Amino acid sequence: MQGHYARTPGMQPGEDPGFPKDQYYNPPEGKAVATKVLRETKTERVELREYPYTKVEITLQEGGDGQFVETKRDLVGLRLNPWWYPHGLYTPKDDGSGGPFTIGRVIHSSRGVGFTGWVGGVAVFDRALSPGELAKLQDLRASVVTGGPVSR
Repeated sequence: MQGHYARTPGMQPGEDPGFPKDQYYNPPEGKAVATKVLRETKTERVELREYPYTKVEITLQEGGDGQFVETKRDLVGLRLNPWWYPHGLYTPKDDGSGGPFTIGRVIHSSRGVGFTGWVGGVAVFDRALSPGELAKLQDLRASVVTGGPVSR
């Protein structure tokens, strides 16, 4: 939530100005796939919004101008990994085949900084890779770094 609060203008209820900026989590959220009203009164509405990768419970309060304004948001579910990797030895059939997977920090864990580096190009396999497969991955990375194919 701290990432969402930080990108919303002004200080938000629950916002922690001391929260480390490198720990913000902002899943991609565009247009909601589905919205379900969980409860509603004349001045408050609580919705469950489902996005392609997340489910978020949104509380909206009626403002002075009669418009509903988001006042609270809770991430209640991750549907799948939003950072699909379409290359390499295992290629999911499409970007909807990812899984709820986190490396380095679980979203609901403490704010402890366990790992402070960058992780990229992660792949998880259901078996140990052969030496040839590892070499293929190394060559793929080297070609990305150098901008061209690698010869062995």
